[in-house]
Amino acid sequence: MVSSPLTANAPEPSLRFSGPILVTGESALQLSLAAFFAKTGHQVVLLDDDEAARERSEHFLGQILRHDDQPDNDWRSRIVQHITDETFPRAELLVDAGNDRPEDRGARLAALTDCLVKGARILIQTTIADISPYQGLIDAGFNVRLVSFQAPAHRAPLLEIAKDERIFATDAELETWLSSLGKVCVPVVFVDGFLANRIERRFYEGAERLLLRGALPYEIDEALVASGFSIGPFEAQDLSGLDGPYYARRSERERLPEVRHFKALVSDRMVEEGRLGKKVGVGWYRYPGGGGAVIDPLIEDLIAEEAHFAKIHRREFSADEIVLYLKAVLAKACEACLEAGIVEEATTVDRVASLVLNLPEGPLAYAKKRGAEALAVDLNIVTANGSAS
Repeated sequence: MVSSPLTANAPEPSLRFSGPILVTGESALQLSLAAFFAKTGHQVVLLDDDEAARERSEHFLGQILRHDDQPDNDWRSRIVQHITDETFPRAELLVDAGNDRPEDRGARLAALTDCLVKGARILIQTTIADISPYQGLIDAGFNVRLVSFQAPAHRAPLLEIAKDERIFATDAELETWLSSLGKVCVPVVFVDGFLANRIERRFYEGAERLLLRGALPYEIDEALVASGFSIGPFEAQDLSGLDGPYYARRSERERLPEVRHFKALVSDRMVEEGRLGKKVGVGWYRYPGGGGAVIDPLIEDLIAEEAHFAKIHRREFSADEIVLYLKAVLAKACEACLEAGIVEEATTVDRVASLVLNLPEGPLAYAKKRGAEALAVDLNIVTANGSAS
């Protein structure tokens, strides 16, 4: 069994799946999840909508295989690709990583129930803890769980599982099984958004505020990496894809119109122009031939244009200002999660934040050392010489 900081000494799992694991959703995470389950020894059915989608999946699975740290592993042979109108053995577990709207997604999953055994488990990857679009699946006797896998799922360990005893009982067997595969399972209170999503979202919003105020993507990424982060926010977004958060923002605005939402002026426009990240060759950076990140001057023009339309005064930021501001943003985001009661322990918040963002230290531990007065000053860095959006 693979242990982790939050799942050490977990018992051996009693849960076993005799049939294939069905992975759906047509996204980069879908392919990453398929690779994860195959690499842990399971047979996987990867469901695509059509032949073009199957070809895309084949291409990106090949990319995962080429960058595999175990090139002699035969995990790729355990993934079988199917188009939705084909037949295959019914599954006891469906994992969906779609980016479609929750209501559309609920209807899509309902159409797949003939592919499942009675009472099958369904894990739904989401950034929003709203069970209502899937109530029909629960009423039909399926064991539904809203989850949030850290991307890329075949490498990253974190897995949050929404809990709400009013809707469904804790599935200890499932959590033990996932822990045995190497996942760090963190049950979180059933509120609007998962712990990592909330922390990550505030972090990315802070980074975009810096962009609109005058910093550039590569300047922010380089400053944070130099300070101890393993990757910057913009390269990280390119790797995970910008379309998922875009649809989550849109859904949140529609569900909660009375709430004042952060205007992701640059990120939203990028998705609408097809800049979805590395999977399409362009996002915050360009990726010629699917290789490493290359600075894209066009993104600088796009940022400047959006700042101009929003009448935001821009200035230069030092590397120290960038680091202090974003560390303060992270600390405040973590404090808000703790106050909301999503989890009870500050150490859990710090571990989750450190896992999902590859941080050199936990934001709450950093805040304690930095002090409340200094953090307040750091949060005002972005509004110096003007007002933030």
